[in-house]
Amino acid sequence: MFTQLFLRLLVIMVVIVPIYSQAIETKPYAGQHTRSIKSLSDDDIHSLKTGQGWGLAKPAELNGVPGPAHILELKDELKLSEEQLVAIQALWEEMNQSARQYGELYLQSEAKIEAFFNTPDADEALLLKLLSESANNLAQLRHVHLQTHLKAKPLLTVHQNMLYQKLRGYADGTHPKGHQHKH
Repeated sequence: MFTQLFLRLLVIMVVIVPIYSQAIETKPYAGQHTRSIKSLSDDDIHSLKTGQGWGLAKPAELNGVPGPAHILELKDELKLSEEQLVAIQALWEEMNQSARQYGELYLQSEAKIEAFFNTPDADEALLLKLLSESANNLAQLRHVHLQTHLKAKPLLTVHQNMLYQKLRGYADGTHPKGHQHKH
């Protein structure tokens, strides 16, 4: 009896699981057709509207150039001075304002691309123009985030930067062999 049950389950797994897996693989965008901007999730849109990083500054962050949002999150552990705190807060506010503006422009340009595909007179020249506008807005947004990382790093001491790297899980908090710092 156990053997028969086992064989039935095995047959079901051999037949049903591949069919189910194939159905999932052929519908990777299922449900996304109801989004206001099909290429962006609700979380993406929220991040762009609120000036969040959206991962745009990863090249800086993961190469030892910290950003103000995470510095502020770690202000107690980093033992920021009052002057550092004021400067980093001001840098974050400036970045956040610009990021919200460029985020909104990027959303508008993506909405134009969305609308483009719902018009009968869609042509390649217009598509290229819309894509260029979107790419430019995204580049400007990314520039805002990356330049802010560049401005934030010198506001930390060498020790604070090493501690930041350790606290964020990027390093053990020591100087890499042969690496020299200014300060």
